[in-house]
Amino acid sequence: MNILTLEFFQRALIGGALIAVTAPLMGLFLVLRRLAMIGDTLAHVSIAGVALGFLLNVYPVAVGLLFAIAASFAIEVLRRAYRTYAELSIAIIMSAGIALASILFTLGKGFNLNVSSYLFGSIYTLNSTDLAVIAGVTVIVLTMVLVHKKRAVPAHI
Repeated sequence: MNILTLEFFQRALIGGALIAVTAPLMGLFLVLRRLAMIGDTLAHVSIAGVALGFLLNVYPVAVGLLFAIAASFAIEVLRRAYRTYAELSIAIIMSAGIALASILFTLGKGFNLNVSSYLFGSIYTLNSTDLAVIAGVTVIVLTMVLVHKKRAVPAHI
């Protein structure tokens, strides 16, 4: 049996390829803005969204994505308000995300799920909805990069 014919493996390849396009584009801008640790922060905050999604019986990945977007805006607001301590905004939001996730998971003790699958994930478990979300994020990132790109100024010798 050829592994490339298996649906789960095809979804994993497509998801991996989309992430391979998106991650370096976002990473470049984040490192240049001194936000290298924002990925860790948004991951912790999104887990709180996943927990809330389970409590509300809503698609948990979508709620986690909304939490991550809200957290990124909150980080930027704090960075602008306290320019001297801009990097601390990441630590503040991460701590709040971990605390909220702990509270929400405690409230939902009856969750009949494996929380570690959402904490660490597996590319082999992607379903069609997950691929649609990844594709949507990829399109948004590519569009924003193309819309906001600056023209290269030729160097004069």
